Amino acid sequence: MILALLVVALVTTLATSAYWLQWRDLEVGAADLERQRSQWILNAALDGSLAVLNDDAREADHLAEPWAAPLPDTRLSSMGALGFASEGEGLHLSRRITDLQGRLNVGDLARYGEVSDAGWAAFTRLFERLNLPLAELTRLKAGLQASMSSAAPGNDAAAALRPARPDDLRRLGLSASTLERLAPYIAWLPMRTTVNLNTASPEVLYAAIPNLNQASEHKLIQLRSGTPFRSLETVSTSLSAPEGSGPVPQISASLHGVGSRYFEIEIALSKADQTLIERTVVQRDRTGVRLLQRASARQ
Repeated sequence: MILALLVVALVTTLATSAYWLQWRDLEVGAADLERQRSQWILNAALDGSLAVLNDDAREADHLAEPWAAPLPDTRLSSMGALGFASEGEGLHLSRRITDLQGRLNVGDLARYGEVSDAGWAAFTRLFERLNLPLAELTRLKAGLQASMSSAAPGNDAAAALRPARPDDLRRLGLSASTLERLAPYIAWLPMRTTVNLNTASPEVLYAAIPNLNQASEHKLIQLRSGTPFRSLETVSTSLSAPEGSGPVPQISASLHGVGSRYFEIEIALSKADQTLIERTVVQRDRTGVRLLQRASARQ
């Protein structure tokens, strides 16, 4: 009797273990299939975004172009023409393309071991506009000089401290609250860039254009909303007679432009209470659009 009970217990244990292993394999397989489906949808949305940017006219970039129109939160099952009728059940997709040259380029602050006076002045004006502590900007300047100094070639420790994205500025003197406030107005781009005066926010325009007062800022935004600027000469002409008193705003080809090469594509895929957000930085040139950085996170 005891032996029979032991055999039954052993068989039950083995059957339970086999069932659990099978269930685990099914769950892992379902999760893997869900990840593959999500990645396929993200890849398709990214390919479509790249096509929009690649087909865009290159003479000037402005906020009335197709790439600048965001795709609002859309139920994928309603996109039957795109093949999402069954795969998109319960899924929602949204997309936004941002012109990164509509922001101040943190990378321009210090290159080749030298701090840019023009870049420093622009960030000072941005800090003043946003009422951020200038003491943090002073610490940032010292940190950038130390991390990008060319005085000690081959210094691996110094090289490791060099920032590679805006989040890295926290260790160079910026607080988390200051960096969060700056986030919509700054970018870290691999090359020296100009600020696109067609897409920059009022805060960035104020920071990027020396001597720009509030009246001239409003005039600039009003003019570009009617007819986007096609050349810097047009911008200079429109600001040659400043609104109110004060010096004439300074437009420079080394600091300003009306076109862009760097963009960020943000795609959000959501289901129930989970959202997968993918951000891709791309560079567009005459040969097409290429990916520079791609990262995703769940919320």
